[in-house]
Amino acid sequence: MRQVVLKVQPKIFDIVNLHDCILGREPASRCQCNQITTKQQGGTLDDATRQQLLFEANRKSTGAAYLLWFFLGGLGAHRFYLGKTGTGAAQAALGLLGWVPLFLGWIVLGGWLLVDAFLIPSIIRDENLETIRQLDRGRQLDRGSRSPDMIEPATKVLPKSEPIPGSRADKISKLSS
Repeated sequence: MRQVVLKVQPKIFDIVNLHDCILGREPASRCQCNQITTKQQGGTLDDATRQQLLFEANRKSTGAAYLLWFFLGGLGAHRFYLGKTGTGAAQAALGLLGWVPLFLGWIVLGGWLLVDAFLIPSIIRDENLETIRQLDRGRQLDRGSRSPDMIEPATKVLPKSEPIPGSRADKISKLSS
């Protein structure tokens, strides 16, 4: 695992501009990425690290999804968080107007929420894999417009490391050799 080290300048470090630079929204001339270095390379932020930071900034959290499901599930908040706005709106409509047809909407919503409790991990996995696919295609993540702009694709590949002793990957590599 790489450790990111910040070179602190006498001026105040502007984290907002740095985040915009990493996402490719800030022009290269105003970029402050030269303030971030890795201990191993001693240079500036490379493309692989930039992609890792992009993924970490855009990945979905299982804990946050379950909290939204538990407290605001009747309004579909967890669906909105996971990018499923159509079904989130349907759940919100059932939650707000479910009492009208003899409370049948709330019964349907209750069953749907129970099923969602088991679907949340797979939805999160799919969303995170889609984020990785977008990064591999060299696209800037823009979930609002769904029309990503191109950014520089990663050119460096991290070296393959040995599996951790005693891990599943280590056992598989021993069996295959």
